[in-house]
Amino acid sequence: MILKANGDLLLSCCPSNVPVVGNIHRNSLYEILTSSEFIEMEKAFDNLIMDRVPAICANCAAMHVYNPEVLSKRNHASSILGEDDDIFRLKSNTIYEFEKQVIGKKLVVFGGGFGYDEVKETIIKDKTVCYIIDNDEKKHGVIHDGVPISPVDTLKNEDVNDIVVLITFNRRLSQAIEQLKQYGVQNYFFSTLFLDYATFD
Repeated sequence: MILKANGDLLLSCCPSNVPVVGNIHRNSLYEILTSSEFIEMEKAFDNLIMDRVPAICANCAAMHVYNPEVLSKRNHASSILGEDDDIFRLKSNTIYEFEKQVIGKKLVVFGGGFGYDEVKETIIKDKTVCYIIDNDEKKHGVIHDGVPISPVDTLKNEDVNDIVVLITFNRRLSQAIEQLKQYGVQNYFFSTLFLDYATFD
């Protein structure tokens, strides 16, 4: 937290749009930090209740780095994505941003295997998955958990502005990115890079 010269107590040192949690010229520091509003916000951070966390914090990749193990996963993610995608993807690839982007759009899941099963009760939850795309031809036409599995080129029939793709595997991500870009898909997320759900070996 940062205390400004005018008495404002800021939630973090980010340059803009940072929530002001109080002013020490109006209330004591003790009163601010023990207020019901501040305590509720602390609970939201502790329990990752993303809709109660300030938007700028929910979109901050650093918020999800709690320990060296997770930091290691983040570095591993950087090496997979490469320099071109790293900065944007790691900062914007948050559960909060995914939840925001998927509203009013079709959700397509990339990967119909174990990765899908891992996230169906957590990240996907009550969302409707239109279909799953997968590179494994043996899976095409199969109904998995009530959702049809289709080839990746099914995306050519979509208005890419109306879909959000959730990639649920953690290997060959560069290949997946190239496939999505081939069909003009720009709105995609990596479930394994939501660092609070990361599952890298």
